[in-house]
Amino acid sequence: MQVGKLMIDGSNTHYVVQGYRKKGRGLQADEPRIARDREHCIRLAQQVAATRHAVIAFSRTATWTPGTLTSR
Repeated sequence: MQVGKLMIDGSNTHYVVQGYRKKGRGLQADEPRIARDREHCIRLAQQVAATRHAVIAFSRTATWTPGTLTSR
């Protein structure tokens, strides 16, 4: 499963939507859903929010260089 694209500058961004449903007095996490890009992530979060008690949408960008990994 591809979750992000490696850009020319060596960076890689992952977009994720995480829904939560009510279970008893707490929340239970659904399986995370992978989005293709920022716009898809927003649309997917809006769709999930219509049927869940909570939703989180986020992205993470990492820069790859030979032999190291740094996050920004």
